[in-house]
Amino acid sequence: DLLLLHERITKDFPDALLIRDMRPELIDRCLDFADRLESLHGKWSLFTGGKVSAIEKEFATLFPNSTKAQPLRTKFLLIRQEMELYQSVLRTEKKWKALELDLFAILREDETKDLRLLLQNAQEMGNRLWQIIYQSSEVKKCVELLGIDFTNIHPLFDNQTVRINTNAL
Repeated sequence: DLLLLHERITKDFPDALLIRDMRPELIDRCLDFADRLESLHGKWSLFTGGKVSAIEKEFATLFPNSTKAQPLRTKFLLIRQEMELYQSVLRTEKKWKALELDLFAILREDETKDLRLLLQNAQEMGNRLWQIIYQSSEVKKCVELLGIDFTNIHPLFDNQTVRINTNAL
């Protein structure tokens, strides 16, 4: 999932307009902005101009670092398309919930650089776990005796469940 997400960002959304400000709670708000502007599209008048300005002002307040997304009246279709990316990020984040990853924070910080590092670390961790658990019968027996269930990795990151000797590092 992380690899597909990384590929999607680099190939389909290399110039994502909202990546510096996006948070999960803003996805529905953006879709609402796009829907409201679409309903007004082609019906510009003095009356609708005020509505459009109010929408754009609210949008600018929520996305202060996303100046490339403005004016929203001309970019709302791109914004709607970009929301598919953030919905995908949200789904991926839910799958990695046990690790408490905030993929949106990673993307806000440095787009794909930190995501690439996260991918490398996750892949390395997966490879090591595979080697330890499935290629070592002694370790497999010890893990079973300790009661560690690898179908739920959350306890591996809980110091109360699996104590880590930081002095050995």
